[in-house]
Amino acid sequence: MTKSILKKELRETLVHMKGGIWILTASVLFSVLCFSFTSVKELSLLAQAEVISVFLRVALGTGAIIAVILCAVSYSHEREAQTLEALLLTPLKKSQLICGKVLCAMVMTLGMECVALPYLLGLGYRSGVTGRVVLLLFGIGLALSAAYAALAFGISILTGNSKTAVITALLAVIFTSVPSFLSTTQKKSGFAAVLKQISPISCAFQMINDVLVGKRGWGYILPGVIAIAVFLVLCVVFLAYCARRINFKGGD
Repeated sequence: MTKSILKKELRETLVHMKGGIWILTASVLFSVLCFSFTSVKELSLLAQAEVISVFLRVALGTGAIIAVILCAVSYSHEREAQTLEALLLTPLKKSQLICGKVLCAMVMTLGMECVALPYLLGLGYRSGVTGRVVLLLFGIGLALSAAYAALAFGISILTGNSKTAVITALLAVIFTSVPSFLSTTQKKSGFAAVLKQISPISCAFQMINDVLVGKRGWGYILPGVIAIAVFLVLCVVFLAYCARRINFKGGD
């Protein structure tokens, strides 16, 4: 049954929500970014590892945003279109409904990362970090997107409104990514230092920098991996709590 929901969601995403155009837009974004690295004088002076690091951050951020938007409108759109009751009247468990919709977002994220992979391989040609790039893109990238997808889906259930859910979910992403935009000095003390340690996006970006630019070993980034894993678990628990609010229109 989860497979049927996944097929339905993918069909609606690719056809009605123009998911193919999203992927095409992402490929244009990646192409422009690669062109900038070679044609803009300031960017062309960056070391190869730094170029890969910047591109990988953009790829991870793009995939996470796609997952957030899809999951934020997933449940609330069914509510607004009054098609949720029809789904719930079928022999379908709530967990299957949620898994199908979240998996659809993850498939789209995976597609986005597959589009980014050739660009990364080209930028990383003869750099010796190809294996690390692939692990970071599909390992950390998918974990990060899954966490935000679960968070966005829970918000969608709580709000029941597509616009409110999208805005709230994107604000949550912005809030958790604040440390990434602060200077090194600002992140060393105060609340910014604490937020840096628990921010999943900040941890992911720091891991990319440590592994690709700093040439650190995988053991060095273990705290960041744990932080992202904890964030993923918390988001799944939040979604499980919100799932109890899924019921029939009149409350059944």
